[in-house]
Amino acid sequence: GSKAFEATVLEKVDFQPTALSMIETDAFKNCEKLMTVCLPYTLNTLENGAFSGCSALDSVACAVTTPLSIKAGVFTAIMRNAKLYVPHVSVNIYKAAPIWENFSGIGPWVKKEMGNVNNDEAINVSDVSSLINHILCS
Repeated sequence: GSKAFEATVLEKVDFQPTALSMIETDAFKNCEKLMTVCLPYTLNTLENGAFSGCSALDSVACAVTTPLSIKAGVFTAIMRNAKLYVPHVSVNIYKAAPIWENFSGIGPWVKKEMGNVNNDEAINVSDVSSLINHILCS
């Protein structure tokens, strides 16, 4: 609900996989330790102030393919420092979308646990080599 997690010490919020459809006003406001947020594809409402004042937030992953219409206050004071990761097919749409375009960088969201270790948007021999090197060198 509104202000549900305001000023808590959460460091990561991952709504994958859930059927979450809305994040209410000021839900995570002033969570100064929050660094990563993963928003599900089912999200259709992101209310004003939802992540305002989250000064450590540096990574927002959003699985929604079409940018939600949001107000500037949703991510107040973090957009210039945070990166936004969205589905590959949506990168250019988000780069042109009002408010969303203000993130410091917008790129494709590739989940490493799906096998793409080197983030080149494909699962291939290079990923296997990277895994082997990691195992042998750890």
